[in-house]
Amino acid sequence: SFILAVLSKPMAITLPVVLLIIDFYPLERTSFAKGLSAMKVLIVEKIPFLAVIPVSAALTVWAQRSALSTLTNVPVSLRVFIAFRAAIFYLYKMLLPFNLSPYYPYDYNPHPSVRDFLSYEYAGALVLFLMITAFCMMMYKRNKFFPALWSFYIVTLMPVSGIIQAGGQAAADRYTYLPGLGPFMLAGIGAGWLATRDKIFIKLSGGIIITAVFAALSVLTVRQIRVWKDTVSLWSSTISVFPESIPVVYLNRGIAYQKSGDLKKSIEDFDMAIRLYPGYAEAYESRATSYGGLREHELAINDFTRVIELDPKNANAYHNRGVARLKNGDYKKAVEDLEKSVELVPGSGMAHFNLGLAYAGLGDSSHAIENFRKSSTLGVKEAQVYLDKYGNQ
Repeated sequence: SFILAVLSKPMAITLPVVLLIIDFYPLERTSFAKGLSAMKVLIVEKIPFLAVIPVSAALTVWAQRSALSTLTNVPVSLRVFIAFRAAIFYLYKMLLPFNLSPYYPYDYNPHPSVRDFLSYEYAGALVLFLMITAFCMMMYKRNKFFPALWSFYIVTLMPVSGIIQAGGQAAADRYTYLPGLGPFMLAGIGAGWLATRDKIFIKLSGGIIITAVFAALSVLTVRQIRVWKDTVSLWSSTISVFPESIPVVYLNRGIAYQKSGDLKKSIEDFDMAIRLYPGYAEAYESRATSYGGLREHELAINDFTRVIELDPKNANAYHNRGVARLKNGDYKKAVEDLEKSVELVPGSGMAHFNLGLAYAGLGDSSHAIENFRKSSTLGVKEAQVYLDKYGNQ
């Protein structure tokens, strides 16, 4: 079952450590008084579980290799601050689940320094984390529940705390599915305590409070479900929480508008993405595609040119600029772009097809036929029609 859980969600690799926490409390199979010998027995019986962890970790890192942030971008020394912030951030969101977002962007620069993490948000989180830890340690002799609960929360959160960063998000609500069991167990115990009080006033007050909380959470749940209606709703929700969000959020919503056919709105979002990050090649490329859909070929050509300046080996940009020039009747420059595209990606059937059209526009039938033939070989069915047309001339 553990192996299946790990295959389903890698966060489950924390189970062996959670089992040790349960051994500590409530099972009380170990304690400082019993010494290391008792701990050895507990660890030995967890070996089958522990053996799964390195395999799962390796597979997860391999699967997420393209999304993992490098240590150069965010050094380990600074990720410690991120981890402390995450622990407090998720507690805060559980307590006050407002302004939830499908995507939480980082709020520091791409090359952070220690100074960036001395703000109240990070330094304050560290202080609060240490205070909670100190309280749990003080409660050790009186009630082991608190240190066990806090340990469970930290251990289950560790894989997604930011020490190992996958993707560009600073946090994600879904990361609390397992760690959230700890704080809500505490809430459940609080409700149980209210239910055992003798005074009817306390019971009644507690019942009213719990009912109000459940009602509020139900309303918030229904509202949050709407966020996931479609891609536009998803990214619009993120933008409503973070108006000056990172460029990729506007890019993603712009692409969603583009796919739905609302090209003017998509251009507005691409404009915003470029304003936030003037060197954003993907935003220029996407905006150029929208301009092309509106038949604003000159504007599309300008944007594709900017993409090529930022990414000289972008075969797609050369191809699309060539197509835009082809539609504008500039066959000579279209040939130059499409030849470059074919040079970068020789196996592109559409590039050869459009190159054939460009050569045909110049009246060069031999080169047109050559490219139509290659295009047909690469699976472009339309090429055969032009191949027959120019082959018979």
